[in-house]
Amino acid sequence: MDRGISIIAIGDEVLHGVTLNTNSTYIADALFQRGYLPVSHSVTSDSPEDIARVIIQELRARRDVIATGGLGPTSDDNTKAVAAELFSRPLIRDDTLFKELGRRYGEQFPTLEHQSLQPQGARIFRNTVGTAPGILLEDKQLFPGARLFILPGPPHEMKDVLVSEILPQFFPQRATQCRVFRFLGLSEYEIDSFLRVLQEQHPQLHVGIYPSYQIVRVHLSVLDPNEEPVLENAAAAVQSAFRQYLLSESDTTLEGVVHALLRKRGWKIATAESCTGGAVAARLTSLPGSSDVVSGSVVAYQNEVKESVLAVPLDVLRQHGAVSTEVTEYMARGVKALFGVQVVCAVSGFFGPDGGTQEAPVGTVCASFLMPNNEVSECFFFHGTREAICEKTIQALLAKLIMLLRGAPAP
Repeated sequence: MDRGISIIAIGDEVLHGVTLNTNSTYIADALFQRGYLPVSHSVTSDSPEDIARVIIQELRARRDVIATGGLGPTSDDNTKAVAAELFSRPLIRDDTLFKELGRRYGEQFPTLEHQSLQPQGARIFRNTVGTAPGILLEDKQLFPGARLFILPGPPHEMKDVLVSEILPQFFPQRATQCRVFRFLGLSEYEIDSFLRVLQEQHPQLHVGIYPSYQIVRVHLSVLDPNEEPVLENAAAAVQSAFRQYLLSESDTTLEGVVHALLRKRGWKIATAESCTGGAVAARLTSLPGSSDVVSGSVVAYQNEVKESVLAVPLDVLRQHGAVSTEVTEYMARGVKALFGVQVVCAVSGFFGPDGGTQEAPVGTVCASFLMPNNEVSECFFFHGTREAICEKTIQALLAKLIMLLRGAPAP
């Protein structure tokens, strides 16, 4: 039987909501992808008493504990000292770590001595992007059946130690004890009833539905490796029932799928953006190798730019308004003429809180798409803050691109 895994985020900034707890989310997802299911998440303050109480509770439950935060050199970084005391280990200088940090940051580095102090007998894991290494403490007499992993708090440092050291050494990939599906254009309500029946048929199957805008993520998992046939049968049933909505069976992003579809056809894309201010192009160029599929973008925020750069006729702007499919169609043709690409996405909208008209209130977004043998225009309406409407717009445009590209004939 697996020992449980508990994730603890340590830090006043996380507890008080100043910093988002992205570390715990990342660790939990990374474990899940490898076939491990955490049993609890905790957040605690920087107080030594609070840190000790939460860690002891999980260690006494015979769990693996993965804690983040409190390994730095400042006065509120108490995790290392607390852990050393819990395991009755003095803090001593790790000469190997001292020399390495000295080489990387110089022998006059002000926190060199402090960061080199580590619990005696602890296993130390290299942090290639920061000064605080990962730590493993284990004592079969004090805390039988439990291990304490401590990772640095800054997310990029945590990921470095987790991915390069902790996961491969202590949490090896398991054979398909979990399956992940990402569906596009499918609501959680449409799939929920199907999954309920599936779970009734297989009580040992754990099901999770996690909706976000445009995407529904479904997790299927079993705790017992002997139940793998149940998992595979359930996965096959889900695939068969919702194949037309399946985006991927991995954490591929929408922009990643757009890239793959463009590469498959040997096409390139350009965008003409008003309300999004280049955010669609930013998403498309956030991936390595973007120059293979993305030619460029025009941010035509003001009508004068739409007219002078994208050749949108002034009378069309006056008659239909900037937020209209008539305008986005001209924007699309204009940017296609500039870049000579096969695929174009053009968008204009009112994100608010000001602006909007009676015909096109705040939240209205119009878009046009061009690709070989296909021209499509569509208007959307979104609720929320300016930031929320922008994010929903980007997701909707990328999703629409995927649907159109999937339906496009191969060249």
